[in-house]
Amino acid sequence: MRLPRGSLLRFFFVSSLLLFSLIPWPSGPLAEELPHTAEALIQALQELQFDTDRTLTAKDLSLHFEGVFLTFDRGRMVFTKPVGNFVTGLYFWGEGTIVVGPSNVIEKQQLILFTGAPTLNEHFREAYIRFTDNSYDMLMAQASANAETEFKPIEVPPERLQNMLHLATMDSYRIAADLLSGRTKPIFSARFRGHKFGMFDFIVDHRRREQISLGQNRHEPEYTGYDVWSSYSLSHRNRQDPVASGGDSRSDEFLGDALQLVDCRSFEVETRIDKDDKLTGTTRVEFMGEAAGEWVVNFDLSRFLKVTQVRDEKQRPLLFYQNNALADEQELGRLGQDLIMVLLKEPLRRGEKRVLEFDYSGEVISRAGKGIFYVGARGSWYPNTSILDRARYRLKFHFPRLLTIVATGDLEKEWEEGDFKHSIWTSEVEIPVAGFNYGDYVKKSTQVNNVSIEVYANRGVENVYMEVKARLDFLHEMERQRHASLLRRGDTSSELVPAMPDFTDFDTARFSSDIAARVARTFQFFEPLMTKYPYNKLAVSQIPGKFSQGWPSLLYVSSLAFLTREQRAKLGMETDREALFMECLPAHEMAHQWWGNLVGWKTYHDVWMMEGFSNYFGFLSIKLRYPTGKQLKELLHQGKEKILTKNSEGQVLDSAGPVWLTSRLNSAKFPTGYSVLVYEKGAWILHMLHSLLTDPATGSDKNFQLLITDFLTIHRNKLVSTDDFKRAVEKYMTKDMDLEGTRKMDWFFDEWVYGTGIPTYRISYSTSALKNGTYAVKGKILQENVSDLFMMPVDVFARFPSQRPQRIGRVDVSGSQTPFRIVVKSKPVKVTLDENDEILCENKTL
Repeated sequence: MRLPRGSLLRFFFVSSLLLFSLIPWPSGPLAEELPHTAEALIQALQELQFDTDRTLTAKDLSLHFEGVFLTFDRGRMVFTKPVGNFVTGLYFWGEGTIVVGPSNVIEKQQLILFTGAPTLNEHFREAYIRFTDNSYDMLMAQASANAETEFKPIEVPPERLQNMLHLATMDSYRIAADLLSGRTKPIFSARFRGHKFGMFDFIVDHRRREQISLGQNRHEPEYTGYDVWSSYSLSHRNRQDPVASGGDSRSDEFLGDALQLVDCRSFEVETRIDKDDKLTGTTRVEFMGEAAGEWVVNFDLSRFLKVTQVRDEKQRPLLFYQNNALADEQELGRLGQDLIMVLLKEPLRRGEKRVLEFDYSGEVISRAGKGIFYVGARGSWYPNTSILDRARYRLKFHFPRLLTIVATGDLEKEWEEGDFKHSIWTSEVEIPVAGFNYGDYVKKSTQVNNVSIEVYANRGVENVYMEVKARLDFLHEMERQRHASLLRRGDTSSELVPAMPDFTDFDTARFSSDIAARVARTFQFFEPLMTKYPYNKLAVSQIPGKFSQGWPSLLYVSSLAFLTREQRAKLGMETDREALFMECLPAHEMAHQWWGNLVGWKTYHDVWMMEGFSNYFGFLSIKLRYPTGKQLKELLHQGKEKILTKNSEGQVLDSAGPVWLTSRLNSAKFPTGYSVLVYEKGAWILHMLHSLLTDPATGSDKNFQLLITDFLTIHRNKLVSTDDFKRAVEKYMTKDMDLEGTRKMDWFFDEWVYGTGIPTYRISYSTSALKNGTYAVKGKILQENVSDLFMMPVDVFARFPSQRPQRIGRVDVSGSQTPFRIVVKSKPVKVTLDENDEILCENKTL
């Protein structure tokens, strides 16, 4: 990897001084050791103040991380008061520069997308920084060697400085965790006010897999979120391969993207739902320590639930922090999840069994009509560490007697006492996450391959339909008045508003048996292809609107997917295109039983497989109802159109970034980047592999089926990476797929997974008769809108009189144009490319 050059070379001399020159906090008595208890340390950090009696003259001070150069050219710098021997923050105002130069190609491209250059070189006038590394010592070492260094009273209002500290309560827990564990995995977190880009963040966090990150909060009319400009790992920075920003190799101490401190073994979740839908719960989680010497452990929980107490295995109340108490909107946006930080009484020891108990309550259940409820999708309804950490579950529910709970796992026991019903659900195997749904249901069951298929259909009509009814009532009244006015003038024009539908048609309980049969057919289609179903039952429950979700053995499926296309049309809620997609939703969520539950993802980079592949198998299932394949092609075409849409700046959505970036694809530039690329492009990637693995002569896709079953079998109940899947593809790749002669699929993954760009294909050809009565088709295939290194096998088709298009050959296209010559038996009327829609491309030959 090459470091930034030029004027940055002057930093090398400054950096060398840092190895030899360390001085303590300037003047005054020596700082004391850390407070004697962890609780006292938290309190000291929460009461922390800036030392406003002295500020430092900052001139040519610098900090250097690998590939990152941060300079405080001139200005003033005030530090936080020490806690024990440690100073943990500073505020700077003046003139400074930050230069960040990621050297792998993906992160360079992303920086270009957001900043216009492959290296960030930004001047700033303010910086607020918190740290647990040796940044303070390094700055003081340079300051002591500078004759112009001086300390004097502060020149900015002290209230402004204190607000910075008070609005960052979460920092106290993170800093305490680092100080208590010996600063072995420190953090450097800075927020700058830049001249060009405004407020932005730079972070070096050694508790994360990708330690270095750059980004910015954005608040736009159509988007509120966090744009990640760049994120990469220090340990992989000098690798030249496309996955250098994180790679697929990983230390065992990392689970997903953050340091794994605990391994959860079991959850006991007791949940009470009162008559007003308020949820009150207690979760007992048993875990093993995975990292010695750590004092703070993190859990996720919905922001709609308030934790009242956390206890350890000795029933001692513990100090904790919950981020829903934050008032700062930007801080909430930066978190991106619902976080609880728990301070332990003693540090973790590797392999030691520990227990935590959480009490909490709040409103995560929403009503959507009489007897119709759903559990909110945002956040977790019980405290957990990660969806990647598999555990056994025992769920106990108490709820109003006339309603029904359906949950993950198997129903062990159910009984009634007074006005309440009680049930216990257990999971025999470790699962990544637990869920439940709740309502006034009609239950229909069927049996497939010793698996119980259960459908829970709502009795009654949801609010969304009643809103439609109210809207139609209003339109009919307006039309009635208009029509009466026209009649008075002799105009007999008919009404334009559709007739009011009979809303008894939308009581989905009436056709729950048909839904159960549809689910069973999809199950029979999936299981031979994707190995044995991993659980004893599959429960399908309704949820309002277009939202759907898959949990182990439990699906939330949109009520619209329970309706027929004709019923949805009567409601005037969807076009036929949307209706076709809605028909795939149950199968998509069912596919998650394998992609997401049976196998999980190692890092955020690998989520595209779980969603994209589930989407594709949902598309394939549509052929059960429409065997011609026309609807499958329609779904793929719809996805292609979304991928090729342009944003307000005229950029194609695919340029949001490689699909491998998953959650980072959403940004102010591309608010729908994640949903379109991960779901639609992810499906297209598997579709293209399916096509490449299919024998063009026989039409057999045996290799594709073997790939899927083998991959899911080998990695059953494990976490998988993109590279794991690539190796699996290489095991079953055909000779025709070996475009580089290496028995590797690097070319495909570099283009479609780690790269961007959708090719456009055109064809130029001529035909000539040969002496033996055959014809030669000679020409060239033109490839545009991708790099000259882009390569792809492209099928050539010929259209003959009174015949369907026939595949006459396959050409390995690379560069801007590729010549070809194919002999056919008769003269074609037209020669085209990719008539079978097997490539994600713009086909200009049809």
